[in-house]
Amino acid sequence: MKTAAHPRSLFTPRTFGTISVTLTSSASLWTGVVKTFRWASQIKMQNDWTPETKPPSGTCPERFCFHWAEAGDKVTGVGHQYDTLTDAINDAALVSTARCACSFGPCVRDTSSDSKTDWYEANEPALEKAGLPWFYFVPSIKCLGEQFHARYVEESAELWGDHDGLK
Repeated sequence: MKTAAHPRSLFTPRTFGTISVTLTSSASLWTGVVKTFRWASQIKMQNDWTPETKPPSGTCPERFCFHWAEAGDKVTGVGHQYDTLTDAINDAALVSTARCACSFGPCVRDTSSDSKTDWYEANEPALEKAGLPWFYFVPSIKCLGEQFHARYVEESAELWGDHDGLK
């Protein structure tokens, strides 16, 4: 199975010790999710997904999304920006119940939200540990940059045959 950086990534995760922080394109501001970083070998999986079965479009991938927070993670609020990493860490709150912690706002995949934006970002260590391909929760080429269309079509058709997501 081929693995690569998720082609929709707008932000680059950086790891500092045991903290993973998402940097905005503006180097002077810290924003987003401050999470307790887990190595791939430490991610607990109860995998209900199989590579051969395409998930329903719009499915929330939960632990397979970078924005998902497990109980015990620390996250910052929606839209918060920080001048320093220390400020972000100090403002982060402990998550008591696993939930979406997208710092950009509600996601279309959250059934309790009326959002029109899909904020899914692949949690590649979790996908790899579960044996799932990088595109597993990407419902169609519409969700990818044009430069990734051919790769998605080729790899997903190889795994799932012709399907509606190719459009």
